[in-house]
Order: sequence, then C-alpha cells, then structure tokens
Amino acid sequence: MKNVVLSFVLFGILSGQTGKISGLITASETNQPLIGVSVVVEGAGIGADTDQEGRYVILNIPVGEYSLRTSYIGYASVKATNLQVSTGRTTEQNFVLSQEAITGEEVVVLADRP
Repeated sequence: MKNVVLSFVLFGILSGQTGKISGLITASETNQPLIGVSVVVEGAGIGADTDQEGRYVILNIPVGEYSLRTSYIGYASVKATNLQVSTGRTTEQNFVLSQEAITGEEVVVLADRP
C-alpha cells in the first residue's frame, strides 16, 4: 500500500514540472488571424499549429527558458527568445507576421518530342 501511495505522490510531483505557451498570430497588413502557422519550441522538438482563430497552445513544456520560431508560407519567419516556462503556468507570446516574397531558383524543363 505504501508503494502505491508513493507512486501517486511521485507522479504528481513529476507531472507538475511543466508549463505551456500560448498566443495569437496575426498578419501585419490586415491584423487578421493566420490559420495553420507552425510554431516550434527550438531545441525541444515540440510545437503546434494555429487554429481557425489564429491561436496556438503548446502543452507539457519542461520548466526552463526557450525560444519560439514561426513558419508560414508567404510570411517572414519570426523568432521570440528568452521565454520563461514555469510550473503550471501559461506563458503568452503573440506574433505579428509580415508578408515576404518567395524566391526560388530558375527551373529549366527539357523534353523531346515523340
């Protein structure tokens, strides 16, 4: 019985050592929410995409200091640094993204006529 109680106590202590990061991502030109923006916690291998309202939530982040990076086609990537994640707390980080032209290399297609 002692082992069962000890297991529950340890589980409660260990599972409580995480926090979360949430926020809103909008376009600078229109101030409208952006849907499907990827937000990644650098070095942690976790992230989330924005929903229909431009909001994201990243859960179960170990306590510590992190950087976030956004990624969205047609918009410049933005990085936020020195974000503190505390036990049981929500750190809020909003982003405003600016449109960016997509540049690519020239592609040459060659074909033979049958």
